[in-house]
Order: sequence, then C-alpha cells, then structure tokens
Amino acid sequence: MIRVLCIFILSGTFACAALRPITASPDDFADYQRYARIAEGDLGRRLAAATGYLSRQPNGAFAADLRAAFERDELAYFEAAKGDRDVAIDYLAWLPAGPHAAQVVAIVGAFDTRIEDTDERGTRLTEEALVHEKNGRDAALSELGDALAAVVGSGGTAAESTSPIAVLVSGATSTWGATRTQFERELPYVIPAHLSREPRALELSVAYEVTDGVISWARVSGPDLFLRWAELDMTRAFDARSDRDRAVSREHAIEALTGLLEARFPASSCATSIAGASLARACNGVVARVTLGGEADEVLVQRREK
Repeated sequence: MIRVLCIFILSGTFACAALRPITASPDDFADYQRYARIAEGDLGRRLAAATGYLSRQPNGAFAADLRAAFERDELAYFEAAKGDRDVAIDYLAWLPAGPHAAQVVAIVGAFDTRIEDTDERGTRLTEEALVHEKNGRDAALSELGDALAAVVGSGGTAAESTSPIAVLVSGATSTWGATRTQFERELPYVIPAHLSREPRALELSVAYEVTDGVISWARVSGPDLFLRWAELDMTRAFDARSDRDRAVSREHAIEALTGLLEARFPASSCATSIAGASLARACNGVVARVTLGGEADEVLVQRREK
C-alpha cells in the first residue's frame, strides 16, 4: 500500500521522502523538524541540530540524509574557519566535538598569536614599540591640531612674524614671491587594525597669503584629512572606501571644528551654516569655511572682498 501511494503522489520519482513523516515516529519527526526549520545560512546552528538528531536517532527515517548533509556542510564550515577567526570561534561554539575541532583550536591559536608573537618568531610587539607607535600618533595629532588652530586664528590679522601661522610655517617653508608661503608635511604613524598594525601617513598642507601687510587667507588641507584625524583621535583604523567610516569621520570633524571655530567665530554673533559637506562661520569681514570632501578636505579662512 505504501509503495502504491508513493507512486501515485510522487509520479514515479526516485524516493518516497515525502512520506517519511507518515512512517517516522513522532519523536523522530520532531527531531528532524528542529533541524529543518533552521535557515540554510545559519550553518553552525544547523550542523549542531544535525548532530543532535543523529545522536538521538542514529537509525531514524532521516538519518541518512542528515548524515550526508552534515559531512558536506561541516567540511565547508571548516574551510571557512581557516581564514576567519570569528568563524573558527563559532565552529567551536556549535561543534566542540566536531570532526575538525582540534584543528580549529590550533587555527584560533594561530590567529591570536599573529600580532603578539613568540620570541622564536621574532615579531613580538614590545612595550617600547607600542610606546613609540603611540608617540607617533600623538605627534601627528598635535601637529594637525596646531595647524588647524593657527589657520582658524589667522583670519584678518596682521602678518607679523610672531603670528601663530607664521611661527608654524617658519623653518619648513617654500615661498612663492614675497607674500605667499606654504609648507607640506607627511606625518607617518601606525594604527592598530584587525590582527595587525597598519602604517599610515597624514598628508598635511598649510598655506597663507599676505596682502597689504594682512593675512588675506589661510588654509589647512590634505587628502582624507578628516578621516585620518578621526583615525588618530580614536586610535581606530578607518577605511576610506567605507561610507560608514566616512560618515563617522565627518561627524567627528564637524563636532571638533565647531568647538574650534567658536572661539574665533562665536555663533552668538556670527552667521553660521552647515550644508551637506560644508560648515561655515562668518563675521567681521572674515569667513571660515570647512569642506569635507575626502580628497579635498580643507579649512579655509579668508577676508571678504570689500
């Protein structure tokens, strides 16, 4: 009767799997349902459910299918764990006694020692190296802060050699004519990143121009300047290709520069605006404009034309 019914329902297909719920015991079918309801993408949970079924129903109606699926999916899970520490940790959480558990433990150990390595491998980050890296980040952050403060404080002021921006630029200048001065610096630093320390460079350009003995404009700029600023300030690796990281760096720049501009261009007496990728303050014939444009990040302070 079962054979005839299979042929009628499945029209001559190879197996009678559709009728297994009818022939399986209630416990067997309930065990299988716990497995079948798990999404295929949730591989660890699915494999753990298959393990549970096979331990309780080694001769169950679905045992052969689940055993084959387990062997296929567990191998794929193990291969993924070789290149991703998080996947390796998940493997051990779901399959602590899995066929490749011992190898995965070794893989996690290799990931964990990649940064903080052994003396034999000769790449241990010493305390002195970490201090050196921190000092490098602090120096780059300090120089950027000095440049921003000097430029924001320079608008409309006399160009005496003791002005903040003149002092900043002195000793590292190239002069175009007698009235325009600029310097460019590349400030190297190292930032902690996933399983590594990544070398970076803050490219910083500071320039100003003097007209009739007064600084007519001053600018600090650089490619990805505000992204690097956020990276240094937060000691966190930022990816210039990531929209999320760029959004975080823009918020960081706006918050920090709003405070910096407030001393020279107080919102209570100066016109203010924030639109898209720019921030501006203007009063007493001087405009401060911030452009957050990735390759064109800059802070420009200039006197208005009369």
